[in-house]
Amino acid sequence: MDSIRRALADPAWWLSVVVVAILIAPIQKWVTDLFYSIAAKSSTKWAERKSRKAAEEHNFTLLLACDQTMLIMEAILTFAMVSIAFYLDIYAFVSQGETHSQNIPKFLVIFNAVAKGLTQVCSFILFFFASRRFMRLFNAYLAYRKLKENNLSEIRAAMAKKAKEDASAASGPTE
Repeated sequence: MDSIRRALADPAWWLSVVVVAILIAPIQKWVTDLFYSIAAKSSTKWAERKSRKAAEEHNFTLLLACDQTMLIMEAILTFAMVSIAFYLDIYAFVSQGETHSQNIPKFLVIFNAVAKGLTQVCSFILFFFASRRFMRLFNAYLAYRKLKENNLSEIRAAMAKKAKEDASAASGPTE
């Protein structure tokens, strides 16, 4: 406690505190401004990226709703993904316990266990992406019903106009 009292009584300690505070203040201001500018840019980029992806998804859904061939192809690919994932699950289920009843070398038992695990992981990934495709198909179906209720040619004209606007915006301003 005495050492703290002596340090507080010493003018050199107060001078060093003031000098350090004067040196730290602009550095802290610079670091804070840098952090805020990076956060603002990343937030803006994140929002722009999210809105761009949503617009792409919406445009693809409209494409599926307007083009029955694309809709059928998407449905076939989704069905294929679900079928493969289902067969992978069946393989993993049927092959369980197969190596324990036989006299098989240890490395093959480990290999079989790893293969089953990877099979389950692949199946999960396929089911995940297939569920996203199912949602896309469902949204396309809803959009198709809406297009059927409305005039299909008006929607296609609006899509063509939007594509032209996007193309002109991408090419930049012309002077």
